[in-house]
Amino acid sequence: ISFRVRVDASLPVETVITNTVDVMAADQPLSTTATALVRGVTLDVREEEGGSVTFTEPLVQGVYRYGQEVTLTATAEPGWTFAGWSGVVVTETNPLVIEIVEDTVITATFTQDEYTLNVDIVGDGDVDIDSEQAFYVYGDVVTLTAVPSDTWGFAGWSGDVSTTTNPLVIEIVSNTEITATFTQDLAPHSHIFLPLVTRNFSD
Repeated sequence: ISFRVRVDASLPVETVITNTVDVMAADQPLSTTATALVRGVTLDVREEEGGSVTFTEPLVQGVYRYGQEVTLTATAEPGWTFAGWSGVVVTETNPLVIEIVEDTVITATFTQDEYTLNVDIVGDGDVDIDSEQAFYVYGDVVTLTAVPSDTWGFAGWSGDVSTTTNPLVIEIVSNTEITATFTQDLAPHSHIFLPLVTRNFSD
């Protein structure tokens, strides 16, 4: 016996899907039709800010076969982290394989990463940080200005950035460590001129 399955894409979700069966008996083909009570189900995947979800495409017009397994993969954007799934399934597993047995809604949630900026100082001086805050997010732009004390000079930045540019504009893409180094100016050499005194000694 050979079976050929046909799916009518125009059927609504609640309508059964009809399978046409070709039966071979004693070298004489016979045709008959059997109706399989297979209910189509839907999957609604929602994405919150910060990422996207890819998943197995449905069979026809957004309808999945009852019991079909679907793989969902969440991908976070730079500066974001996948936090988990909610809805019919609550888990942090990624990728996630689910079996569709009912109309399903599932949401992928992402959280925005927070980064620190730590500025150390070597020598005598200070660093002005515009928009100084405890945490930054991906893509924040910060300007650092090195201000040396009297008789000191700014030598440069080191750490995650190595340059003598001042002020320095940086873009935050991770936890950032920067050191500002100041060096003391050398005092000019002082010259003391003494008068030349000569004496004549006579016998």
